[in-house]
Amino acid sequence: MLQLQVEKLPTAADMMLSLKELFGETDRAARFEAMRKIMTSSMPEGTSVREHVLKMMENLNEIELLGGQIDADTKIDMILHSLPKSYENFRLNTILTKKDYTLAELLVDLVAAEGLMGRTPQALFSAQSGPSSSKGGKKKKPAKKKGAANSGSKSVAPSGGDIGKLIVPF
Repeated sequence: MLQLQVEKLPTAADMMLSLKELFGETDRAARFEAMRKIMTSSMPEGTSVREHVLKMMENLNEIELLGGQIDADTKIDMILHSLPKSYENFRLNTILTKKDYTLAELLVDLVAAEGLMGRTPQALFSAQSGPSSSKGGKKKKPAKKKGAANSGSKSVAPSGGDIGKLIVPF
């Protein structure tokens, strides 16, 4: 039955297209699957940013090979969006400085940022869990200074004090 259908087609390319439509995965379905991988991708804390970005780039290239079109800025945004919270400063700096990245430049800067953060999975885990305490991790409230009245007026830092510690009650 297939032979009869294919024999009627004028060229080999038409025959291949017909067979691909019948049995092959369509480009749209494959493109959709690659896009799903990108949109649901999230880099776990403590893993290699290099491996994550390379995987994202692989999925972006697959979309393009299947006929999808994603502009360069959107590719960068997709990768930045998939990064964990520990890269929030990097993400904000990139957005605020409006730096135009290529994928390769982004990869280099992210690997450098990872090195500067000095985050190994063990260090990251201990940093996220916070200080360990035998009292259930409760923090002590700072003691109030003697003689400090809450009269609603502005408090002034002592001479030689840090201006950033100026307290202004509302």
